Amino acid sequence: MKILILSTAGISSRFNTSLKSKKPVLKSIFYKNTPKHSLLGRFLEFHKYFDKIIIVGGFLFNELEATLKYFNTNNIDLIYNDKYNSLGSGYSLYLGLKKTLEYNFSEIIFSEGDLFVDKDNFLKIIKSPKDTISINNHDIYANKSVSLYINTKNHIKYIYDKSHNSLEILEPFTAIFNSAQIWKFSNTKKIRNIINKCQESIFKDTNLEFIQKYFSDVDINNCAIIKFKKWINCNTIDDFEKINFRG
Repeated sequence: MKILILSTAGISSRFNTSLKSKKPVLKSIFYKNTPKHSLLGRFLEFHKYFDKIIIVGGFLFNELEATLKYFNTNNIDLIYNDKYNSLGSGYSLYLGLKKTLEYNFSEIIFSEGDLFVDKDNFLKIIKSPKDTISINNHDIYANKSVSLYINTKNHIKYIYDKSHNSLEILEPFTAIFNSAQIWKFSNTKKIRNIINKCQESIFKDTNLEFIQKYFSDVDINNCAIIKFKKWINCNTIDDFEKINFRG
């Protein structure tokens, strides 16, 4: 059973500030022409490749629920994150993962819901038979990047500064990349063990704590790396204006 988890619970503060609208919007469902031309609409183009799509919402949840009716997709589980205004994106991932435990899943893809990615490389992640990390070709800046590096033991390490000031690596490394923030987890036993053994507290901040636990002992040679040709982290309306939904 193939499952996609999308996190769309956040309050979209930077997006709404840039939009300068009196009425707040949820950026994952924001569109100008048709709901298909939204960030969520791009991900739902791939619904046929998944047995289940678990969408975790919170902010403007009723509008998200109403928008999903437009797509008429019958394999979606919509989950409400009642702590969307107080906890980080890790808690949305936690709720999505807890839902997957109800199913006999074989693999999970997790993505932040505020991304726009090219179709070809997202399909490569879907079709990858093993653990997969994604990268993009953007420059790495501490004020906006989620970065990863490969240490001399060939292990994957993620670095991110919540205060957006600086990044620090305290060990030798062989490569560094800008993360595209989409992951495939193919080891179902490991997923269940992490969820069952770890305290819920590791999910109260960013989603990287779970992701790092999963990938900490994964040899990069046993993992696929997919590089997106088109990748936009849609933080502002200017970011949204750069999107070509046909690409």
